[in-house]
Amino acid sequence: MSKNDDRVLEHLARHGPHRALELRSALADRSATLEFRPMYLQKRLEILADAGLVSYDGLRYELSSQGMAYLEGDLDASTLYREVPE
Repeated sequence: MSKNDDRVLEHLARHGPHRALELRSALADRSATLEFRPMYLQKRLEILADAGLVSYDGLRYELSSQGMAYLEGDLDASTLYREVPE
């Protein structure tokens, strides 16, 4: 998990489901020091979805119950997937 992954999960927990473009815009507005290129964010969202931390309905990404468990410290995400280099 990267810090950016945590930020994505935290944002979805606070603000609910988002389209990838909406999510990118919201995250960029929150932090001038973070840069979420479209392809980078899309790849991270795919990885988070494959790990079961977010769900995707074909339109929007939403925090899953496993994602919430991770944020609450009840789940070790390293057991869910092999980290892909950023």
